[in-house]
Amino acid sequence: MARERYITQLNVLRDRVLKLGNLVEENVVRATESFVRRDLAVSAELIATDQTVNAECISINMAILQLIALQQPIATDMRFLAASLEIVDELERIHDYIKSIGKISTTLESSEIDALIGSLILQMGEKVRYMLHLSLDAYAKRDADLAYSVPAYDNDVDKLFEDANHRIIALIMADSTQATAANYVQWATHNLERSGDRAINICEWVVYLVTAEYREFDSEYEMPRP
Repeated sequence: MARERYITQLNVLRDRVLKLGNLVEENVVRATESFVRRDLAVSAELIATDQTVNAECISINMAILQLIALQQPIATDMRFLAASLEIVDELERIHDYIKSIGKISTTLESSEIDALIGSLILQMGEKVRYMLHLSLDAYAKRDADLAYSVPAYDNDVDKLFEDANHRIIALIMADSTQATAANYVQWATHNLERSGDRAINICEWVVYLVTAEYREFDSEYEMPRP
């Protein structure tokens, strides 16, 4: 009976992490769409939502630490709890980037976003969302092969980031009075690029969970297979 109750607690914990991840995944897209379409109400809502996300991250982390203290898990269970602790922290950081994009959006107020840059940002948001979705799916299924596949998508995110920066530089060169606003937009794209990197970090912890070995993924988009 005690073991069954413990397993239930682990499953509940996993589901909480996934629910949190789903919220962050959804908010990546909402942040980019509200930024490009100048929906300041949604941007402000995402800023406020970060407090809720932070509170849930703390609550999950406390639940993990309590399980470690009371159950003294070993082997796979311990790796699951350690990986979950790290994954929650990565999700919290991604939502910090989302909050930052919201703050940039409200700072720009009614300023229009260049159409090409806006298109690139929307594509980045969707790519990052997909990376995060795959990362969370790999965590839910304890699927190392799926985790190994995710870093390749970061190539697309980096290319979009590079294209957006080229366009931003061109706009500044054409009209230096736009430099301040353009720098804000560049920072928003940087936050999206970093969010993709955080999704890769989640995959590293999934591989650790499955294989009992932690190795950083290769910076060139894909981790070499053992």
